[in-house]
Amino acid sequence: MKTIKIAFAALLCLILGLGCAQDNTKTKAEKQGWNLSLQSYTFHLFTVAESLDKTEELGIRFIKIYPG
Repeated sequence: MKTIKIAFAALLCLILGLGCAQDNTKTKAEKQGWNLSLQSYTFHLFTVAESLDKTEELGIRFIKIYPG
């Protein structure tokens, strides 16, 4: 019986821990439906591939690429 209680407590801690970790991945803005994006002109001295890499390095998931 003691083993079952310990296993249940460990499972409960794991579930609660995963729930907290998922909430920490979103910023306050993302929780309210806002997304930070970047205009590709910010990196106009670089190629498109390099611009995408630099955007990813900054942790920004959205970029607007304008051909003009």
